[in-house]
Amino acid sequence: MRPADWPRRLPAAFYTALEQFNQGEYFACHETLEALWIPEMRSVREIYQGVLQIAVGCYHLTARGNWVGAVNKLEAGARRLERAGLVASPEEGAEAYGLYGVAWPQLIASADRLQRHLRELGRENVSAFDPSLLPLVEYCSAV
Repeated sequence: MRPADWPRRLPAAFYTALEQFNQGEYFACHETLEALWIPEMRSVREIYQGVLQIAVGCYHLTARGNWVGAVNKLEAGARRLERAGLVASPEEGAEAYGLYGVAWPQLIASADRLQRHLRELGRENVSAFDPSLLPLVEYCSAV
């Protein structure tokens, strides 16, 4: 269930950020989400921050080879989205899965999978990461 202060729809810029994310344009995604997050006073800002942190984790990994930054931001973003309630519970079923047209559980699981992979590789082997594990966001902006 959506918190009372969350809007019925997210702005189009949010979906632009998701497209940037899926295209591997992590820095641009960060900039787009930051522009939404900073002025937002409602708790929906947790969504913007969570996705932004996962994007920053991917940026640290792909652009900088920064193992610590990648692991820390992937973890922070996934946990932030969970705390925001974006994981489907048995009683919520598809409602949480489809909030704002985004497959939240899959995004969280993908961030966690990449983070586990990086931990298994270790800091010294960060350049050997499997790019097929970079998260993609499944979404429908028409929701």
